[in-house]
Amino acid sequence: MLRDRISRSTIPPNPPPPARPVRATLALQGLPSGLQVALDGKPVGSVDAAGALVYTDVSPGRHTLVFTLPDSEPFKIETDFTAGNTVTLSNTDVPLAPLTGAIQFVANQGTVITVSQPGRTPQQVYGSGRVSLTPGTYDVVAKGPAGVESRQRQRVTAGGNQVVDFRELVVTGMERFDRTSWNEEKGWFTRRGGGVILYEQPTPDGRFTFTVGRSPNNLFSGDTRLKWFVGYIDGSTFVRFELDRRTLNRADVVGGRMLTMMQSPHRIPNNAQFVYLNIQISGNRLIQQYSLDGQNWNVLDDWTRTVAATNEPRKRTALEGRFGLMVQSDEVVSLSNLLFYPTAPGSPTRR
Repeated sequence: MLRDRISRSTIPPNPPPPARPVRATLALQGLPSGLQVALDGKPVGSVDAAGALVYTDVSPGRHTLVFTLPDSEPFKIETDFTAGNTVTLSNTDVPLAPLTGAIQFVANQGTVITVSQPGRTPQQVYGSGRVSLTPGTYDVVAKGPAGVESRQRQRVTAGGNQVVDFRELVVTGMERFDRTSWNEEKGWFTRRGGGVILYEQPTPDGRFTFTVGRSPNNLFSGDTRLKWFVGYIDGSTFVRFELDRRTLNRADVVGGRMLTMMQSPHRIPNNAQFVYLNIQISGNRLIQQYSLDGQNWNVLDDWTRTVAATNEPRKRTALEGRFGLMVQSDEVVSLSNLLFYPTAPGSPTRR
Protein backbone atom coordinates (compact mmCIF):
# COMPACT_ATOMS: atom_id res chain seq x y z
CA MET A 1 0.00 0.00 0.00
CA LEU A 2 2.78 2.38 0.88
CA ARG A 3 4.52 1.47 -2.33
CA ASP A 4 1.35 2.25 -4.35
CA ARG A 5 1.02 5.60 -2.61
CA ILE A 6 4.61 6.47 -3.35
CA SER A 7 4.25 5.49 -7.07
CA ARG A 8 1.15 7.53 -7.55
CA SER A 9 2.71 10.54 -5.89
CA THR A 10 5.61 10.55 -8.32
CA ILE A 11 3.34 10.76 -11.46
CA PRO A 12 3.24 14.42 -12.64
CA PRO A 13 -0.22 15.90 -13.21
CA ASN A 14 -1.43 16.56 -16.81
CA PRO A 15 -0.39 20.06 -17.97
CA PRO A 16 -3.25 22.49 -18.61
CA PRO A 17 -4.10 23.13 -22.35
CA PRO A 18 -2.26 26.12 -23.83
CA ALA A 19 -4.21 29.35 -23.83
CA ARG A 20 -5.73 30.16 -27.24
CA PRO A 21 -4.03 33.22 -28.75
CA VAL A 22 -6.21 36.28 -28.70
CA ARG A 23 -7.32 36.96 -32.28
CA ALA A 24 -8.14 40.18 -34.13
CA THR A 25 -11.27 40.98 -36.10
CA LEU A 26 -11.87 42.37 -39.59
CA ALA A 27 -15.15 44.24 -40.04
CA LEU A 28 -16.35 45.60 -43.38
CA GLN A 29 -19.29 47.94 -43.79
CA GLY A 30 -20.87 49.96 -46.59
CA LEU A 31 -19.23 47.90 -49.36
CA PRO A 32 -20.83 46.37 -52.48
CA SER A 33 -22.69 43.12 -52.03
CA GLY A 34 -20.76 40.17 -53.42
CA LEU A 35 -17.35 41.71 -52.85
CA GLN A 36 -14.89 38.83 -52.32
CA VAL A 37 -12.25 39.19 -49.58
CA ALA A 38 -8.96 37.30 -49.30
CA LEU A 39 -6.53 37.47 -46.36
CA ASP A 40 -2.93 36.67 -47.34
CA GLY A 41 -4.28 34.84 -50.40
CA LYS A 42 -6.88 32.81 -48.46
CA PRO A 43 -10.59 33.58 -49.10
CA VAL A 44 -12.37 34.62 -45.91
CA GLY A 45 -15.85 35.43 -47.25
CA SER A 46 -17.91 37.89 -49.23
CA VAL A 47 -19.85 41.00 -48.35
CA ASP A 48 -23.55 40.32 -47.67
CA ALA A 49 -26.62 42.13 -49.00
CA ALA A 50 -26.34 44.69 -46.21
CA GLY A 51 -22.80 45.60 -47.34
CA ALA A 52 -21.15 43.99 -44.29
CA LEU A 53 -18.69 41.21 -43.47
CA VAL A 54 -17.19 40.25 -40.06
CA TYR A 55 -14.25 37.85 -39.82
CA THR A 56 -13.03 37.13 -36.28
CA ASP A 57 -10.08 34.80 -36.84
CA VAL A 58 -7.24 37.14 -37.81
CA SER A 59 -3.87 36.49 -36.22
CA PRO A 60 -2.16 39.59 -34.85
CA GLY A 61 0.36 41.17 -37.21
CA ARG A 62 0.56 42.71 -40.63
CA HIS A 63 -1.64 41.16 -43.32
CA THR A 64 -2.48 41.70 -46.99
CA LEU A 65 -6.12 42.03 -47.97
CA VAL A 66 -7.33 41.69 -51.56
CA PHE A 67 -10.85 42.74 -52.60
CA THR A 68 -12.34 41.57 -55.89
CA LEU A 69 -15.65 42.35 -57.55
CA PRO A 70 -16.78 41.55 -61.10
CA ASP A 71 -16.22 44.46 -63.55
CA SER A 72 -13.95 46.25 -61.04
CA GLU A 73 -10.20 46.45 -60.71
CA PRO A 74 -8.91 44.28 -57.82
CA PHE A 75 -7.91 46.38 -54.79
CA LYS A 76 -5.07 45.41 -52.43
CA ILE A 77 -4.25 46.90 -49.04
CA GLU A 78 -1.84 46.01 -46.22
CA THR A 79 -2.88 46.72 -42.63
CA ASP A 80 -1.84 45.85 -39.07
CA PHE A 81 -4.04 43.82 -36.72
CA THR A 82 -3.61 43.75 -32.95
CA ALA A 83 -4.88 41.10 -30.59
CA GLY A 84 -8.39 41.72 -29.36
CA ASN A 85 -8.98 44.71 -31.62
CA THR A 86 -11.12 45.22 -34.71
CA VAL A 87 -10.01 46.76 -37.98
CA THR A 88 -13.02 48.40 -39.62
CA LEU A 89 -12.95 49.26 -43.33
CA SER A 90 -15.60 51.08 -45.39
CA ASN A 91 -15.99 52.19 -49.00
CA THR A 92 -13.59 55.09 -48.44
CA ASP A 93 -10.87 52.63 -47.43
CA VAL A 94 -11.62 50.23 -50.29
CA PRO A 95 -12.07 52.33 -53.46
CA LEU A 96 -13.12 50.09 -56.33
CA ALA A 97 -12.34 51.41 -59.81
CA PRO A 98 -14.29 50.07 -62.79
CA LEU A 99 -12.38 47.42 -64.72
CA THR A 100 -11.25 49.05 -67.97
CA GLY A 101 -11.06 47.71 -71.51
CA ALA A 102 -8.79 48.77 -74.34
CA ILE A 103 -9.02 49.52 -78.05
CA GLN A 104 -5.93 49.33 -80.23
CA PHE A 105 -6.43 51.51 -83.31
CA VAL A 106 -4.48 50.86 -86.50
CA ALA A 107 -4.50 53.75 -88.96
CA ASN A 108 -2.43 55.51 -91.58
CA GLN A 109 -0.35 58.53 -90.71
CA GLY A 110 -2.49 61.66 -90.87
CA THR A 111 -5.62 59.94 -89.54
CA VAL A 112 -7.18 61.49 -86.44
CA ILE A 113 -9.42 59.21 -84.36
CA THR A 114 -11.75 60.70 -81.74
CA VAL A 115 -13.38 58.49 -79.09
CA SER A 116 -16.24 60.08 -77.19
CA GLN A 117 -19.12 59.32 -74.84
CA PRO A 118 -21.75 61.72 -73.45
CA GLY A 119 -20.51 63.39 -70.29
CA ARG A 120 -16.87 62.41 -70.81
CA THR A 121 -13.90 64.27 -72.24
CA PRO A 122 -13.14 62.92 -75.75
CA GLN A 123 -9.86 61.12 -76.34
CA GLN A 124 -7.91 61.46 -79.58
CA VAL A 125 -5.43 59.15 -81.28
CA TYR A 126 -3.18 60.33 -84.11
CA GLY A 127 -2.42 57.48 -86.47
CA SER A 128 -2.09 54.17 -84.63
CA GLY A 129 -2.47 54.06 -80.86
CA ARG A 130 -4.15 52.50 -77.84
CA VAL A 131 -6.76 53.91 -75.45
CA SER A 132 -8.01 52.49 -72.14
CA LEU A 133 -11.72 52.98 -71.49
CA THR A 134 -14.27 52.07 -68.87
CA PRO A 135 -16.94 49.62 -70.05
CA GLY A 136 -19.65 51.13 -72.25
CA THR A 137 -20.51 52.16 -75.79
CA TYR A 138 -18.45 54.85 -77.49
CA ASP A 139 -18.75 56.95 -80.64
CA VAL A 140 -15.63 56.62 -82.77
CA VAL A 141 -14.93 59.11 -85.56
CA ALA A 142 -11.93 58.74 -87.88
CA LYS A 143 -10.87 61.45 -90.31
CA GLY A 144 -7.96 61.40 -92.74
CA PRO A 145 -6.34 64.24 -94.68
CA ALA A 146 -9.33 64.28 -97.06
CA GLY A 147 -11.43 65.64 -94.18
CA VAL A 148 -14.34 63.20 -94.54
CA GLU A 149 -15.50 61.53 -91.34
CA SER A 150 -16.05 57.78 -90.96
CA ARG A 151 -18.21 56.92 -87.96
CA GLN A 152 -18.95 53.78 -85.99
CA ARG A 153 -20.00 52.77 -82.48
CA GLN A 154 -17.71 50.56 -80.43
CA ARG A 155 -18.65 48.50 -77.39
CA VAL A 156 -15.96 48.23 -74.70
CA THR A 157 -16.18 45.38 -72.20
CA ALA A 158 -14.44 45.05 -68.85
CA GLY A 159 -11.00 43.59 -69.40
CA GLY A 160 -11.56 43.40 -73.15
CA ASN A 161 -8.80 44.21 -75.63
CA GLN A 162 -9.87 44.72 -79.24
CA VAL A 163 -8.21 45.92 -82.42
CA VAL A 164 -9.92 48.29 -84.87
CA ASP A 165 -8.18 48.74 -88.22
CA PHE A 166 -9.12 52.03 -89.87
CA ARG A 167 -6.75 51.70 -92.82
CA GLU A 168 -9.61 50.28 -94.89
CA LEU A 169 -12.35 52.46 -93.42
CA VAL A 170 -11.17 56.04 -93.79
CA VAL A 171 -12.10 58.10 -96.83
CA THR A 172 -8.96 59.18 -98.68
CA GLY A 173 -8.18 61.89 -101.22
CA MET A 174 -5.33 63.15 -103.37
CA GLU A 175 -2.81 62.22 -100.64
CA ARG A 176 -2.90 58.63 -101.93
CA PHE A 177 -1.32 59.79 -105.18
CA ASP A 178 2.33 60.71 -105.33
CA ARG A 179 1.81 64.44 -104.84
CA THR A 180 5.32 65.50 -105.84
CA SER A 181 4.35 65.89 -109.52
CA TRP A 182 0.99 67.61 -108.96
CA ASN A 183 0.43 71.36 -108.77
CA GLU A 184 -2.46 72.63 -106.67
CA GLU A 185 -4.30 75.87 -107.33
CA LYS A 186 -7.73 76.85 -106.05
CA GLY A 187 -8.70 73.26 -105.31
CA TRP A 188 -7.55 71.87 -108.69
CA PHE A 189 -4.67 69.41 -108.95
CA THR A 190 -2.86 69.50 -112.28
CA ARG A 191 0.04 67.59 -113.77
CA ARG A 192 1.61 67.13 -117.19
CA GLY A 193 2.61 63.70 -118.39
CA GLY A 194 3.73 60.92 -116.11
CA GLY A 195 2.43 57.89 -117.99
CA VAL A 196 0.65 55.47 -115.63
CA ILE A 197 -0.22 57.26 -112.37
CA LEU A 198 -1.48 54.82 -109.74
CA TYR A 199 -3.56 55.44 -106.64
CA GLU A 200 -2.49 53.70 -103.45
CA GLN A 201 -5.99 52.58 -102.54
CA PRO A 202 -6.38 50.61 -99.31
CA THR A 203 -8.88 48.07 -100.67
CA PRO A 204 -9.89 46.86 -104.15
CA ASP A 205 -13.58 47.61 -103.56
CA GLY A 206 -14.96 51.10 -103.15
CA ARG A 207 -16.06 54.25 -104.89
CA PHE A 208 -13.97 56.96 -106.55
CA THR A 209 -15.47 60.38 -107.20
CA PHE A 210 -13.74 63.32 -108.86
CA THR A 211 -14.37 66.27 -111.14
CA VAL A 212 -12.76 67.01 -114.50
CA GLY A 213 -13.07 70.21 -116.48
CA ARG A 214 -13.47 70.83 -120.18
CA SER A 215 -11.00 73.45 -121.27
CA PRO A 216 -8.35 73.90 -123.97
CA ASN A 217 -5.67 72.84 -121.46
CA ASN A 218 -7.42 69.77 -120.15
CA LEU A 219 -8.14 66.24 -121.30
CA PHE A 220 -11.66 65.39 -122.37
CA SER A 221 -11.78 68.28 -124.79
CA GLY A 222 -11.28 68.42 -128.53
CA ASP A 223 -9.97 65.07 -129.78
CA THR A 224 -8.04 64.22 -126.60
CA ARG A 225 -9.22 61.63 -124.13
CA LEU A 226 -9.38 61.22 -120.37
CA LYS A 227 -7.90 57.78 -119.63
CA TRP A 228 -8.12 55.81 -116.40
CA PHE A 229 -7.52 52.27 -115.15
CA VAL A 230 -9.44 49.94 -112.89
CA GLY A 231 -7.99 46.64 -111.65
CA TYR A 232 -4.47 47.59 -112.70
CA ILE A 233 -2.07 44.74 -111.87
CA ASP A 234 0.83 45.60 -114.16
CA GLY A 235 1.50 46.85 -117.67
CA SER A 236 -0.06 43.73 -119.19
CA THR A 237 -3.13 43.18 -116.96
CA PHE A 238 -5.66 45.98 -116.46
CA VAL A 239 -9.00 47.43 -117.51
CA ARG A 240 -8.57 50.74 -119.32
CA PHE A 241 -11.23 53.38 -120.03
CA GLU A 242 -11.03 56.33 -122.39
CA LEU A 243 -13.57 59.14 -122.44
CA ASP A 244 -13.66 61.60 -125.30
CA ARG A 245 -16.27 64.14 -126.27
CA ARG A 246 -18.44 61.48 -127.93
CA THR A 247 -17.81 57.98 -126.55
CA LEU A 248 -16.62 55.87 -123.66
CA ASN A 249 -14.18 53.10 -124.60
CA ARG A 250 -13.37 50.06 -122.44
CA ALA A 251 -10.54 47.55 -122.96
CA ASP A 252 -10.09 44.47 -120.74
CA VAL A 253 -6.49 43.23 -121.02
CA VAL A 254 -5.09 40.17 -119.24
CA GLY A 255 -1.51 38.98 -119.70
CA GLY A 256 -1.08 41.32 -122.64
CA ARG A 257 -4.10 39.83 -124.41
CA MET A 258 -7.17 41.89 -125.26
CA LEU A 259 -10.17 39.97 -123.92
CA THR A 260 -12.99 42.39 -124.62
CA MET A 261 -13.49 45.85 -126.07
CA MET A 262 -16.43 48.20 -125.88
CA GLN A 263 -17.24 51.56 -127.40
CA SER A 264 -20.41 53.30 -126.36
CA PRO A 265 -21.69 56.82 -127.04
CA HIS A 266 -22.46 58.92 -123.99
CA ARG A 267 -24.85 61.81 -123.48
CA ILE A 268 -22.53 64.31 -121.84
CA PRO A 269 -23.40 67.69 -123.42
CA ASN A 270 -20.63 69.30 -125.43
CA ASN A 271 -21.11 72.59 -123.61
CA ALA A 272 -20.60 71.11 -120.12
CA GLN A 273 -17.76 72.92 -118.38
CA PHE A 274 -17.39 70.40 -115.58
CA VAL A 275 -18.14 66.70 -115.41
CA TYR A 276 -18.40 64.77 -112.16
CA LEU A 277 -17.41 61.10 -112.39
CA ASN A 278 -18.37 58.29 -110.03
CA ILE A 279 -16.61 54.90 -110.33
CA GLN A 280 -18.05 52.13 -108.14
CA ILE A 281 -16.04 48.90 -107.85
CA SER A 282 -17.72 45.91 -106.22
CA GLY A 283 -16.13 42.51 -106.77
CA ASN A 284 -16.48 41.80 -110.47
CA ARG A 285 -19.01 44.56 -111.11
CA LEU A 286 -18.17 48.10 -112.20
CA ILE A 287 -20.70 50.93 -112.36
CA GLN A 288 -19.55 54.26 -113.76
CA GLN A 289 -21.67 57.39 -113.71
CA TYR A 290 -21.45 61.04 -114.63
CA SER A 291 -23.18 64.13 -113.36
CA LEU A 292 -23.31 67.75 -114.43
CA ASP A 293 -24.17 69.12 -111.01
CA GLY A 294 -22.79 66.53 -108.58
CA GLN A 295 -26.31 65.57 -107.51
CA ASN A 296 -28.11 63.87 -110.40
CA TRP A 297 -26.24 60.88 -111.80
CA ASN A 298 -26.44 59.10 -115.16
CA VAL A 299 -24.94 55.70 -115.98
CA LEU A 300 -21.94 55.70 -118.30
CA ASP A 301 -21.22 52.00 -118.03
CA ASP A 302 -22.58 49.09 -115.97
CA TRP A 303 -20.30 46.12 -116.57
CA THR A 304 -19.83 42.76 -114.87
CA ARG A 305 -16.54 41.06 -115.59
CA THR A 306 -16.83 37.34 -116.37
CA VAL A 307 -14.21 34.63 -116.72
CA ALA A 308 -13.12 34.34 -120.33
CA ALA A 309 -12.12 31.27 -122.33
CA THR A 310 -10.29 28.37 -120.66
CA ASN A 311 -7.05 29.20 -122.49
CA GLU A 312 -6.96 32.69 -120.96
CA PRO A 313 -3.38 33.44 -119.82
CA ARG A 314 -4.63 34.54 -116.42
CA LYS A 315 -8.17 33.96 -115.27
CA ARG A 316 -9.58 36.63 -112.97
CA THR A 317 -13.13 37.69 -112.33
CA ALA A 318 -12.88 40.18 -109.49
CA LEU A 319 -11.53 43.61 -110.41
CA GLU A 320 -8.62 43.30 -108.00
CA GLY A 321 -5.81 45.76 -108.59
CA ARG A 322 -5.46 49.52 -108.44
CA PHE A 323 -7.10 52.62 -109.81
CA GLY A 324 -4.98 54.97 -111.88
CA LEU A 325 -4.69 57.48 -114.68
CA MET A 326 -2.81 57.52 -117.96
CA VAL A 327 -1.34 60.90 -118.90
CA GLN A 328 0.95 61.06 -121.94
CA SER A 329 3.93 63.40 -121.96
CA ASP A 330 2.10 66.00 -124.08
CA GLU A 331 -1.12 65.83 -122.06
CA VAL A 332 -2.33 67.71 -119.00
CA VAL A 333 -4.89 66.40 -116.51
CA SER A 334 -6.68 68.44 -113.86
CA LEU A 335 -8.76 66.91 -111.09
CA SER A 336 -10.79 68.36 -108.27
CA ASN A 337 -12.64 66.87 -105.29
CA LEU A 338 -11.10 63.42 -105.69
CA LEU A 339 -12.23 61.06 -102.91
CA PHE A 340 -12.10 57.32 -102.40
CA TYR A 341 -14.84 55.78 -100.24
CA PRO A 342 -13.81 52.23 -99.26
CA THR A 343 -16.49 49.59 -99.16
CA ALA A 344 -16.07 48.21 -95.67
CA PRO A 345 -18.12 48.08 -92.43
CA GLY A 346 -18.24 51.51 -90.91
CA SER A 347 -17.52 53.43 -94.08
CA PRO A 348 -19.90 56.17 -95.26
CA THR A 349 -23.11 55.35 -97.06
CA ARG A 350 -22.67 54.78 -100.78
CA ARG A 351 -24.60 56.49 -103.49
